[in-house]
Amino acid sequence: AKEDGFLLKFNSLLFLLLFELKTHFSVKMMNVNVGQRKKDLARLNIILKYLQENYKQNIALEDIAKLVHFQTNYFCRFFKKHMGVTFIEYQNQVKLAYVYRDLINTKDSLSMILSRHGFNNYKLFRTLFKKHFGDTPMKVRKHIVEQD
Repeated sequence: AKEDGFLLKFNSLLFLLLFELKTHFSVKMMNVNVGQRKKDLARLNIILKYLQENYKQNIALEDIAKLVHFQTNYFCRFFKKHMGVTFIEYQNQVKLAYVYRDLINTKDSLSMILSRHGFNNYKLFRTLFKKHFGDTPMKVRKHIVEQD
């Protein structure tokens, strides 16, 4: 049986708890500048769209920075801050994704696939591929074929 005024007492204790939490444990959040966020997202969209359309070429940092009216050093910091990886790492990840797709979906030679997607340095490609997928391209292709 609940005593008379139970709900009132419960609510007052709840408000007291909230007051203590607010007083002793609250953390001031940074003000989020929504306008700046929209501007940053718009710039990222321009960058990512350009990369998607031109990933086969080696895009110079200076060129991509000019595209969004940044100096090269600032562009590098901006991209890393918002994407979590450097522009070169991201560009290589995009190329690797296309190579992987062709590797498992076609019977084309690896050299043909690499030239199609803009990888000119086989040693760099092999290192990146193994780091990203955990095995060599031919072993990955063989493993996929065996699964089918």
